Amino acid sequence: MAADGNGFAPEMTTSSRLLSPRAVDALLTIGTLAGLLVLWYWANASRAVSSLLLPAPLAVAEGFITLVTSSFFYGHLFATAFETIVGFALAAVAGILLAVALSQSRFVERIAQPYIVVFQVLPKVALAPVLVIWLGFGFESKIALSAAIAFFPVLVNTMKGIEGVPANAVRLMRSLAASRRQVFTMLTVPVALPYIFAGLRSAATLALIGAVVGEYVTAREGLGKLLVTFSANAQQPLVWATTAVIGALGLLLYGIMILISRRVVWWRA
Repeated sequence: MAADGNGFAPEMTTSSRLLSPRAVDALLTIGTLAGLLVLWYWANASRAVSSLLLPAPLAVAEGFITLVTSSFFYGHLFATAFETIVGFALAAVAGILLAVALSQSRFVERIAQPYIVVFQVLPKVALAPVLVIWLGFGFESKIALSAAIAFFPVLVNTMKGIEGVPANAVRLMRSLAASRRQVFTMLTVPVALPYIFAGLRSAATLALIGAVVGEYVTAREGLGKLLVTFSANAQQPLVWATTAVIGALGLLLYGIMILISRRVVWWRA
């Protein structure tokens, strides 16, 4: 590299680097996955772990191909995806609206706060039999459980975002004769949006967990139902393949929420 007029070589620019930070992160992720697969293969080949507990990677891959090429799989996948999306949407709307109501009215906050705390500490799995009795064995009970599990992160993060609005900024807008609605839409909402989307990202994966747990307890269809069926028949490769599908679905939902948040909360980028 040639030196400049002062005898010093200029620093390397970002464009002159061999690998970008994202490429390095991708390589590290792929390398970690490859290492885990090698360790998995070794544990199975050396019989350090029983194949009944941890099938071989090839057996799981064959089970995955069998699963995704079967005629019944996509109906179960649609059921879980539908329950997750609807439950997530209900949790998002209810959590945001309740957070706004609590932040705008101290009277509502004093009344609702004890019930919110009790609802949060209550084990949601314990609600599954009750929801089945109330709503039946169809989609409704699974959607309700999905929404119940995903609700609290949206509520808490939205309240945190609303409470994080700088008081000086509020006083400045009011000194400029801004109405309460203008302060909320032009100041509170932009400040709270990053927190809201943080809660929505968590809620998206929790909604999937709620749907699968509801199906696991009692359901006619869904990925949770497949897990119960394959486990009862000791079909461990299919159990692991179904688990991989659930994980992939969770990653897809999380990635979609990240993309939406980058579009909506563009100034954070």
